[in-house]
Amino acid sequence: MKSSLQKEIQNPGEMMADIVICRELDKANLVINQFIKSCSHSMRGPLKSIRGLVNILKDRNPDTDLDPAMVIRFIEENTEKMEIILEELEQFMLNSSRETKNKSIDLDELILQVTTNFQKEIKKQAIDVTIQVQQPGPFYSDLARIRLILGHLLTNAITFQKAENPNKKISIQCSVTLNECVLSVEDNGIGIESDQHGNIFGIFYQATSNPHGSGIGLFIVREALEKMGGTITIDSQPGQGSIFKVTLPNLAAPALVHGL
Repeated sequence: MKSSLQKEIQNPGEMMADIVICRELDKANLVINQFIKSCSHSMRGPLKSIRGLVNILKDRNPDTDLDPAMVIRFIEENTEKMEIILEELEQFMLNSSRETKNKSIDLDELILQVTTNFQKEIKKQAIDVTIQVQQPGPFYSDLARIRLILGHLLTNAITFQKAENPNKKISIQCSVTLNECVLSVEDNGIGIESDQHGNIFGIFYQATSNPHGSGIGLFIVREALEKMGGTITIDSQPGQGSIFKVTLPNLAAPALVHGL
């Protein structure tokens, strides 16, 4: 009778697959534990603020000049902070557990849909957004993950604009070939110090003193790209804006590729 060890030796492929799965699970569990701790810390501040603001409204003296509308606005802002943190946790969990699903993607339509979701903030900051898509043939990839990636990159481009700049701009460019898709998001915002470029895709890393969310957005982008076999680069200098460039393989069906 063969031992379990002999069976493992006879099936090195299966053994390696099990090792890879275990490593991925260990990594996911570590990140989840870190994220839960970060959530607890990050959400404690907004919750305390909301509690304090609610007490102010409850105990408000009618003779004071306190504006209830202002207090409510502060409560809304702190609530939004917590919603962002919870949304990022959900995105991380989905990206970690969901299998890659390839389908035909109309990038012009997808980019338009994503930017439309940000129209309120784009109008509020009077940002000039331009979109240029060159897709002469089919492009196959994971629609949900590309939507997630573009959403995070656009969020960064909007969030880190220079407040005093009267000419805020964001440029989204996309080019598709038989082999790949190159997607770039460029802004003329505050930019990022060159010595931080290697850190910004790390979990919970926040490059500015005015953080947005939990610092997991670009980490999720990198993780999603790894699952799709893609890469991302950054070109940025302080005060000159940033360019994030994503490269993804085109997984178009062979029959469609030959038909181009």
